[in-house]
Amino acid sequence: MKQTCEQSADWLMIAALDTEDFFRNPDIRQYERMMISAEQAGIADSIRPIIMAYVQEGTFPSSATKESVIPGIPPDAGMTYGRRYAPLDAPLRPLLLEIALIDKDPDVVLEWYVQIPSG
Repeated sequence: MKQTCEQSADWLMIAALDTEDFFRNPDIRQYERMMISAEQAGIADSIRPIIMAYVQEGTFPSSATKESVIPGIPPDAGMTYGRRYAPLDAPLRPLLLEIALIDKDPDVVLEWYVQIPSG
């Protein structure tokens, strides 16, 4: 499905699928992929607070109760997943640190770095 969307440059659908992937497996590669497609779709600024709330507090977006991060995609298309979202022990400090490094925000880097347990 994603390949079809890529061929037609349907960036909103690609962003939706990448966001679904991130919520199922929140790591820096998924984050970067999701934000690139969200930027192409013109929605990066609107999804970033939702993503940060999830990573910092474990707060699911309200549409998650309807089995999709973005309403209508993909459950309404008949696609479902056995495991919707990864269990989360928020905050995900290492991921937050990596996001802050990508954002080149030294204050936030320091904030999350000092909170990561050593060892």
